[in-house]
Amino acid sequence: MAKEAFNPKEFFTTVEIIAHEMEIPADAIYEKISAALCTAVANKNSGLSSCIHCEIDPVLKDIRMYMVKEVIDDPVDDDEPDEDELDAAAEEAEQTEEDLKKARRIAQRDPTKLTVTEAQSYKPGAIAGDTVVIDIDMAAFGRQIAQKVKHVLRSGLKDAANDRALTVYQSKNQELVTGTVVDVNPVNHALTLRIGSGEVVMPENEQIRGERYGIGDRILVYIAVDDKERDGVRISRVLVSRTHPGLVKRLLEREIPEIADGTVEVKDIQRAAGIKTKVSVDSRDPEVDPVGACIGRDSTRVSAIVRELGGEQLEIVRFSQDPIEYVTEALKPAPVLTVVITDRAARSCRVTVPTDKLSLAIGKGGVNVSLAARLTKWKIDITSPAVNPELAKLDD
Repeated sequence: MAKEAFNPKEFFTTVEIIAHEMEIPADAIYEKISAALCTAVANKNSGLSSCIHCEIDPVLKDIRMYMVKEVIDDPVDDDEPDEDELDAAAEEAEQTEEDLKKARRIAQRDPTKLTVTEAQSYKPGAIAGDTVVIDIDMAAFGRQIAQKVKHVLRSGLKDAANDRALTVYQSKNQELVTGTVVDVNPVNHALTLRIGSGEVVMPENEQIRGERYGIGDRILVYIAVDDKERDGVRISRVLVSRTHPGLVKRLLEREIPEIADGTVEVKDIQRAAGIKTKVSVDSRDPEVDPVGACIGRDSTRVSAIVRELGGEQLEIVRFSQDPIEYVTEALKPAPVLTVVITDRAARSCRVTVPTDKLSLAIGKGGVNVSLAARLTKWKIDITSPAVNPELAKLDD
């Protein structure tokens, strides 16, 4: 079977085309290719991975592969058989103990080293301690190795593209960007979005409930890059989301000048994406009402954000250091009759609301009281005069 050979001219032309089309630096591609070639050769030469090198010169259109081996002294035992003799001896059923010892000694020799005698054919006059450079014949690569190189190269190009895309995403970390839907998974409903020159997947749990998209749709999303270190390796994960609280925060900054300039501070945001979001705000200027600034005249400011969130309810809560006031605000739109701190250390309280407002205070599926509890960091027990007869007079 004919062996596949490298065509340097075609090879470098292909890399230049890929680099241009994918907007990837050619050096990054050559680096991946170099690693791929070294891996392919190492797989055919056990134990030599540390001494195999590859140099790619795009100017001279040249690829050179070589091994660098250290020269060591010749073995003392002059009767040591060569490797062919050992292979033959190993196949014989009866071996002398001396043959076995010699076989073990040869097997334990470091393949990255050459004896002085072996080194002479590559570097006349070589002595122990020298290094010898041995060129690797690229034309000697068989079909199996060539296919391995192609596989690793494809993976390398994908990694290079991902690395470049990650750089773009990191520059947009915690920001709003607009992506275009290029694919919709019919099974798990994940969306593949093109953002700039890269593509990233937005899983269904990062999409607002009830929203549906088709190929070509443009979507405003929030980008969060999570950098973690595992076993000494830094791993970056790109999250693209419509449910992240950061999306609401950036929308507030975009629509409300007082938040953008720092006059009004967003203290916390808690979301039940697609249903309701509660935002806690405070003012650094006593002359500015933080809630009124966020809502705007005729609710114009908050309405613009609600539209972008697909109709999700947005409630602005006045922050307070007083837990009773803060819990009362957080439970709106339900009116609160009393707030009793039951365990300050455990941050627990019991809240009484009018009987006819009990369902409003709790919210559908408990969403209102749940968001209020998360926002205030207090455990809230909701009750009413109808539930506790001792409180009946509060309903009057």
